[in-house]
Amino acid sequence: MGLRSKPVSPEAFIAGVDSSYSTDLHQQIQKLQQELMLATQRERELVANIERMQFSGGVEQQQLQSEIAKLRDRLQQTQGVVRFAIDKIRPNPKQPRQTFGEEVEAMMLSLQAEGQLDPVILFEDGTIFDGECRWRSGRALGWTELDSVFITRPQDEKTLLRKAYLSGRHRRNLNALDQAEALVAIACNEIADLPPQEVPRIISRVLKRIQRVREIKLESNLHLQPPQKQQIAIEQIKERVEIDAVEAKVWMLFLGLQEHPASLDRNIFPTLRLSVDLKEAIRHQRLGCPQALALNSLSDAELAIAQKKALELRAAGIEVVTTQNLSEAETKKWVKQQKQRFTGDKLVSQARNKQGDRAIASLRNLDLQMLFSPEQRQELEALLRSKLKQLEELELKNAS
Repeated sequence: MGLRSKPVSPEAFIAGVDSSYSTDLHQQIQKLQQELMLATQRERELVANIERMQFSGGVEQQQLQSEIAKLRDRLQQTQGVVRFAIDKIRPNPKQPRQTFGEEVEAMMLSLQAEGQLDPVILFEDGTIFDGECRWRSGRALGWTELDSVFITRPQDEKTLLRKAYLSGRHRRNLNALDQAEALVAIACNEIADLPPQEVPRIISRVLKRIQRVREIKLESNLHLQPPQKQQIAIEQIKERVEIDAVEAKVWMLFLGLQEHPASLDRNIFPTLRLSVDLKEAIRHQRLGCPQALALNSLSDAELAIAQKKALELRAAGIEVVTTQNLSEAETKKWVKQQKQRFTGDKLVSQARNKQGDRAIASLRNLDLQMLFSPEQRQELEALLRSKLKQLEELELKNAS
């Protein structure tokens, strides 16, 4: 075997060239360097533009896809398409979307009929930037490689989860369960030592405090306002309602993600309390989140039946809802019929406690102006606040 020649640096190579050519070589190298820098800059601008669109509200899906297509075309022109092993491609761990169904099936048909028309866009380590549906479909078809192009991973990893969330949200790809789990992950990622189960409780707790103060009204479009206006609104609320630093951070975080706390509490976070079988049905059986919330009331505790029987009843409900494509209202009607089988449609309520009634009556009859000194009124106010907080914690414990 012959000896391999030692690499020659560009400077040494130019130095060994006749002086009549050295100037031209320098100019050509400089020109190539400039072209490479311009191409890299253009790719970074496209990535930044896509991220800005993902991070802002009201982005049309067609416009966003157009920018992604420009980036893909640019990468194809500057670096070419690589056949990359599917088993080396990884889904983005910060991808909030976990539910894939009809889109993968439709993509599988497209790949079988027409082949892969567009390459997936990957970071250097094989993590997906765009094209997870194509990757899932190709893997399901047994493909071993996918056409791929590569981009540089963003420097600021902390904002990647936010951007992935907003991208999915604006593309309308996130169902309520995906959305709830993503929001909890974002909050725990950005606020140190915040337990996941505490995130929805914070939203519920603060909302209840606000509702008790009639003078405070949350604007319905507060989540769509500029950050400065959101901050002012939170500060105004803090003047009338007790909100600690962590609670304020959670509220500001979600408002910044264009999510209204009242809507989260009412429509999104309840999905976190769904039973495991219903979550799985959302993921893999195309069960809608509103229908799953209705079926969730068919529990062993509520119906006073064995856990296995409740699981079978919910499985039957999943089958009926998904095969007959029942709406939320129709699902609630079906659930009500099942409950009648076990309860006879009787309203079950806890007996009122006489001691509790006496305490309520005593509070109702108090004359705060005539019977209490200013100092006593302050002590009473502190005591009532403490009792209200205990009630909040008890309600949250019973709900979980």
